[in-house]
Amino acid sequence: MKNKVIIISGAARSGRSILGKILGSCNKVEYLYEPETFNYLSFLRKKIENKVWKNLIERYLTENFLRLVNGRSLNFRNGENSSIKTIKSNREIKSKFSKEISELDFYDYINKNKISFLIKSPNLEFSSFKNDFPNFKMIIINRNPYQVINSLMNKNWFKKKNYLKTFLPSIKIGGSFYPLFMKKKYLKMWHNSNECTKCAIYLLCCEDEIKKIKNKIIIQYDDLIKSPKVITNRLLKRLGLS
Repeated sequence: MKNKVIIISGAARSGRSILGKILGSCNKVEYLYEPETFNYLSFLRKKIENKVWKNLIERYLTENFLRLVNGRSLNFRNGENSSIKTIKSNREIKSKFSKEISELDFYDYINKNKISFLIKSPNLEFSSFKNDFPNFKMIIINRNPYQVINSLMNKNWFKKKNYLKTFLPSIKIGGSFYPLFMKKKYLKMWHNSNECTKCAIYLLCCEDEIKKIKNKIIIQYDDLIKSPKVITNRLLKRLGLS
């Protein structure tokens, strides 16, 4: 995938959805909202041959983006963050159904029209994508950790073993199941910890991945909320979007 791909990631409840709606509403941007199996594919990076993994990612993205361009995978349900109605006008939505781009013509079409692709995905093994696809733009949004933990606890995602249902698929380490983001160095801390501490460990796992990325773009949630126009315009200029 040599075309412009932008990934928004970072910890859950950090403001990724807000930033996704802003960038997803830009001209000539196709927005892929939390694509299924994407997190697991990033997790497989260290478990399969590098060439096979890259081919798998390219195939996965091509198929998903082609469905977006042709309007075959759009969500029209009101009130959902992934709804196309929250980021595109009726005219833009209608135009999707007037074209039928085949896979053979796909790359010619997106190159000619200078289409950019945006992916919002949580808990990504960030470094895998940046190392193997250095042309991908990686945006990380940061939010005050206490605010994130409070929001996570309000969602009950770490209450009891809800995390095994929320952060799918689960992974098995030493005979026990853990959420996909888990790192072995935090296992001892994780055992017998309370809900709040588990939320904090999750943030530590995310931060470990973020530190590995070079040339990432960092957006501070508080800055975005306080000065949305200033921060947005600065980001759009850096990304070459309008």
